[in-house]
Amino acid sequence: MNAIKKLYFNRNPYSIKNDFGKTLIIAGSKMYPGAAFIATLFAELSGVGYVALAVPNSIYEAAINNVSFNVIHEMISEEDNFIFNQNIMKYNSVLFGNGVQINDCNTKFLNDLIWQIDNLIIDASGITILSKNLKLLNRKNDNNILLTPHIGELKQLLNYESDSRNPDDYLELTKAFCLKYKVNILIKSYKSILIMKNGDVYHSKYEPIPALARAGSGDALAGYIAGLLAYGSKELGYSKLIIYADDLIHQAAYNYSRKNSDGLLNAKTLAKALKEEILRI
Repeated sequence: MNAIKKLYFNRNPYSIKNDFGKTLIIAGSKMYPGAAFIATLFAELSGVGYVALAVPNSIYEAAINNVSFNVIHEMISEEDNFIFNQNIMKYNSVLFGNGVQINDCNTKFLNDLIWQIDNLIIDASGITILSKNLKLLNRKNDNNILLTPHIGELKQLLNYESDSRNPDDYLELTKAFCLKYKVNILIKSYKSILIMKNGDVYHSKYEPIPALARAGSGDALAGYIAGLLAYGSKELGYSKLIIYADDLIHQAAYNYSRKNSDGLLNAKTLAKALKEEILRI
């Protein structure tokens, strides 16, 4: 618990923003602009020193009006397509995929990220792109890649048909996938399971709740994890930090729903609930 507190409280008074890392969110499209804004909001809540957002040109004006003034904007797109450049290399963590358009250009862009970024989180449409092009994972480096699928996206990755909503029913197939492709996977569901590329498995311990069963919750969790992974691994370790982020957001949602309603939780109310949960650490 002391290590967790140190991420937010009692920081060295001589710190500068670079001491707390830099994270880049690459997300959004004309059809799904909100995913980028939600992920960015929760990245800021992580305590990371520097949050940057890259969105397609088609929603740049909307991004300016929907994220805080603290967010830096990286210009790495043409229309709804992203194009890799060396500016991306300066970030300590990169999140890709929330609401992006699924096309050949963004597939090539994801390939460049996989081969060149050391601390990469792939979510949402990024996972859909990957599921159609698993050969992208056949890389020579041993970089940390975290995939954060919900059950539907996981079935795409595994090419496995099942009606089960229980993440335990996918554990062995997911473990084999992680060992084969050297990736880490956080299965998002009413309970979460983290499977590491070395085969280690971590289960969530919170009570299942329906409050997060709505669009945007996954974007929130992915953004929060991306921010924490930019600077917090030295204090907590990679796997513990991911489980901590998942647990904290679920606990925040649980406490909110006890006072209000499961059906009233949205990105803004979840952000407020997460702030309150952080203050209770």
